[in-house]
Amino acid sequence: MLDFIIDLLKSRGITLDNINLLVSILKKEEYVPYRYNDDILKVLSVKEIQDLISLGVTLDIYCESNILPELIQDSISNDSLFSLDKSLALSVVNIFGPEAVINFSFLQKEKSSDIKSLLKEDKVNTFLDDILCVITSAVAIGLY
Repeated sequence: MLDFIIDLLKSRGITLDNINLLVSILKKEEYVPYRYNDDILKVLSVKEIQDLISLGVTLDIYCESNILPELIQDSISNDSLFSLDKSLALSVVNIFGPEAVINFSFLQKEKSSDIKSLLKEDKVNTFLDDILCVITSAVAIGLY
């Protein structure tokens, strides 16, 4: 399953190195490639993270392909009208504790431009931006 998750993220243009960069930015550390790869892989191995990535990225892809019912399609396409993505992400980040939740909130508000710079503009990323916040927040607290 881990290989599937990594491939799914790569298909959306997200690599482990991108996540390393986000963690370095969040921790206000000098960027060192591969520094957090082991921690990232451990976080990506958590079942709830895998479920969030599988569901969220699949919905983003389905939205791009226009195969969702129109009302859902329109809601997901317009991220500002859709709030389930953040609710799902927040429920998953909660399993990592209050520090991860604080990091998640900070990334959502203060570092959204760093995250958006990694996302492909021609893709629907309604779920993926929040997924990146969850992964980065979980890695940054260093539980693993």
